[in-house]
Amino acid sequence: RKGSHHLKAEIFCETPVLDKGNDSATLEISVLRARNLHAADRGGTSDPYIRMHIGDAVKECIKTKVIKKTLNPEFGETFRIRIPGPQRANRFTVECFDYDMLGADDSLGKNDFDLESLAFDQ
Repeated sequence: RKGSHHLKAEIFCETPVLDKGNDSATLEISVLRARNLHAADRGGTSDPYIRMHIGDAVKECIKTKVIKKTLNPEFGETFRIRIPGPQRANRFTVECFDYDMLGADDSLGKNDFDLESLAFDQ
């Protein structure tokens, strides 16, 4: 497929709070919206959703709802993610997909960052 995929998603992360008594933390993340997504479907739109995971734990991912037939979805969803101490050294991946009823979903773009780059509240 020609062109490139760009993910412009607005995601707001609260400062992770360390859980008392252990080394885990809780991250609150709000997935607000995405803009100007790639049109992956024949009708000139996509059926986007956001998938998030820590490290390589794709099977334990968190997903937003699918927003049908749009290139500018408004998600407005908030998630609380528990991060065990050893996982705080991993990367946090945010990827936007186009949902397909048949076949594999198409990636519309992704971004990731080091969880260690976040300041953890005590």
